[in-house]
Amino acid sequence: WNNQPATTTSNQVTLATSTSTTQNYTNIDVTSLILDMRTNGNYGFLLKAIDETPYRSMTFASSNHSNAAIRPKLEICYNIVSGIGNMNRANFKVSVWPNPSSRNNVSVEILLQKPEKLTVQIFDINGRAISNIMSIKGVTGKNVLSVKPGVQPGVYLIKVSAGKEVVTQRLVVQ
Repeated sequence: WNNQPATTTSNQVTLATSTSTTQNYTNIDVTSLILDMRTNGNYGFLLKAIDETPYRSMTFASSNHSNAAIRPKLEICYNIVSGIGNMNRANFKVSVWPNPSSRNNVSVEILLQKPEKLTVQIFDINGRAISNIMSIKGVTGKNVLSVKPGVQPGVYLIKVSAGKEVVTQRLVVQ
């Protein structure tokens, strides 16, 4: 086994010593591991005994075990954006063009009902901040900002904040 991927003990989960040969470990909280995987782009679990001397072992039920209560399962609960419309419920409207665009230039038009501080940010599709492009004082009416994303081709989200309200638009970069 000299070809295992790198591992870390960060956010590791340690199980209590078993009290019988048929110990069932159910409801193990691996939330911190999953959050670490999502944040750092690492995916996978390493299961190993603290004492890996011969004749030490742990037995895990398979997904077709006769007792459904001990079959392994991983439940992950999260929120996902199901769609981003052009018109939002906010008191301002955002348009992004051209879309799809090149990596060099995108225009962001923001229609404000009153002067507000505007902040424009770009996020990747996983919600990681790519850049905080600008923060300006917007005026009533049309505000057109020229944005140079400078990102690799892909799908991104442009987040525009005006005061306490936020509008997000999808941006495709070719």
